[in-house]
Amino acid sequence: RKGPVKLRKSRLENAIDSGNQAFA
Repeated sequence: RKGPVKLRKSRLENAIDSGNQAFA
């Protein structure tokens, strides 16, 4: 995902973004 969407990001979304490589 590109762009700062932290305002709409939930904790789960943040975790997925952080571990994007792991989920990829």
